[in-house]
Amino acid sequence: MNEQSPPATAPLNFSVRGVWDEMKDFAHREPLTAIAAVATVGLLLKLLPNRWLVTTGSVVGAALVRPAILSLAVTKAMEMCFPPAPQQPPES
Repeated sequence: MNEQSPPATAPLNFSVRGVWDEMKDFAHREPLTAIAAVATVGLLLKLLPNRWLVTTGSVVGAALVRPAILSLAVTKAMEMCFPPAPQQPPES
């Protein structure tokens, strides 16, 4: 039969814990780059006016809400229309 090969790349991990672990690993691997990135972000947050940051965040958030809801709706519709096929035990 057709044997499925494992994916060529690792699956994406978008969980908060996964991102946090990746940030910690990056800080351990390249501490100077991590310090420079944190200092740059801190300086930008200190120097940029709060109104500009809030406005930008609101505009970007509002622009992303509609596509996110649409993609979730399409995913749910596909789940409802095409239920998963029953899994067969592997042949030994």
